[in-house]
Amino acid sequence: MRIPAIDMARGFTVFIMTAVHTLLLYSEPAVFSAATGRLFTFLSEAPGAPVFMTAMGVSFVFSSQRHIRSACRRAAILLMQGYLLNTLKFLVPVAAGSMPPALLADFGIPSGPAAVWHFLLMGDILHLAAISLVVLSLVYRLPHYAYMAAILAFAVALTAPLLWGIRSEDPVSDYLLALLWGNDSRVFFPVFPWLTYPLLGLTVGYYLQHHPAKAFIWCRNAGLLLMIAGMVISARHPEYHRGDFYRAAQGGTLYYAGFVLCWLYGWHLAVRWIPAHPFFHLLGWLSKNITSIYLLQWTLIFWMLPVAGYRQLNGWQTWLSMIMMTLLVMGVLLLLKRIRWKAT
Repeated sequence: MRIPAIDMARGFTVFIMTAVHTLLLYSEPAVFSAATGRLFTFLSEAPGAPVFMTAMGVSFVFSSQRHIRSACRRAAILLMQGYLLNTLKFLVPVAAGSMPPALLADFGIPSGPAAVWHFLLMGDILHLAAISLVVLSLVYRLPHYAYMAAILAFAVALTAPLLWGIRSEDPVSDYLLALLWGNDSRVFFPVFPWLTYPLLGLTVGYYLQHHPAKAFIWCRNAGLLLMIAGMVISARHPEYHRGDFYRAAQGGTLYYAGFVLCWLYGWHLAVRWIPAHPFFHLLGWLSKNITSIYLLQWTLIFWMLPVAGYRQLNGWQTWLSMIMMTLLVMGVLLLLKRIRWKAT
């Protein structure tokens, strides 16, 4: 079962994703820090990855593959896709000699042979999604799972900063700990605090399944409370709580969680009151193809770095590259689907 408002919210995230990442890597710092850059940065944060992870929790409730074995199988596939993406977007440019040294310096990545292992093992949102799937399958089996998921989401948000940076002397366990709560360039989406969002999605999914008429009202009310709580907590130390989007502390995580719930309510109103039109159909198609588009857009953006240059484009060049890369990603995906359709 597909929920139109969830599809629209997730599809919008996919729609802006390529443009945002193009802006991040191709535009001059002055362009990125200008009004347009700040707008796209905002769109990539609060209504971006948190929406995707929350929607994953919602979709889990309506999935036919909720058993732990199915979740582990899907998690293994996501992990393989994550390491495949690391190979395509990082190791291929490194082997071709096209990875800009300035990029390595900006992201704190070592140069030389150490960069190869660093890139290959880098934790991204696919790794987060894989671990989250297993956790969701375990929480779903608990009595009153919707309430337990909400409690655990709150607990993860509150305890995450206390765990950041805990390491091990053993390289294997140290890498696993980095995926859970690392605070360096080895992982962009640590499980703590990002697990907050899929757990929250599990609760939203329960209400959508059992109380569909009131579910989005609950999202709005809970979202406003969480946003207010996040802003109050962040007021004294805003840089600590919301200074790093990838590792937001308690106030930042609660604020983003609240924003996501309000964002879902907004899309519910849009679907309810705006007649269906081609843009909605496009968002629905993007939502269904989110993983394929995620893999494609990062690969193509990094492969095109020798053409565009790392953080070298001015304003109009950045806009042009954002449009062209978005069209290129969608075009390549359609071509691959057509080739696959002809082969079957």
